[in-house]
Amino acid sequence: MSSSTDTTGVVVTSSFNNGDTFSGGGGVIALNTSIEKSATISNGTKLTFTISNPKSINWDNIQLNGGTNYGSLAYDKTSGTITYTFSTDISNAGINFIINLHTAAVDTSKNIITASLNNTSVAITGGTSYNTKANAGGSGGSGYDNQRLIIGNGSYGYIGINDNYGLKSIFETGFKRHSEPRLPSTAQINH
Repeated sequence: MSSSTDTTGVVVTSSFNNGDTFSGGGGVIALNTSIEKSATISNGTKLTFTISNPKSINWDNIQLNGGTNYGSLAYDKTSGTITYTFSTDISNAGINFIINLHTAAVDTSKNIITASLNNTSVAITGGTSYNTKANAGGSGGSGYDNQRLIIGNGSYGYIGINDNYGLKSIFETGFKRHSEPRLPSTAQINH
């Protein structure tokens, strides 16, 4: 009997580069997670992120963007783990969600993030090693990496927005343009 879990189609991408330094507690590490259509996930499966130095994360400010229809997030600052537990069987679904970790204002170095699915390693694309500094003025870290506003029809978007991004035409706003002189129509000129 094999104890290994099939991780095919489970893709995790981080929002920083190896060696980035987050300063003053202002850094945000976005762990973009995709459960592609090729993945098969069973109810109760756990996707766990482990932080080698728990002091490098602000455990009072961890955010889950999307994915709440398929599972829930829990974390343990003592062990340095953030666990997303799937609450339903998933196959051929194509799900996306983001876990935002805010860094702490402390001096740490070579902090490592790892991921696993039921204790089977999952590769993280992007950075997996970062530093933190207590004072502001760091050299890296891209914050939310332009991922804070999520618009679209994807798994973590808002259905019905389409591509208009909330803009209204002048017909929907009641805007009335000023009067302009009208030129006579062809019918008026010829009669």
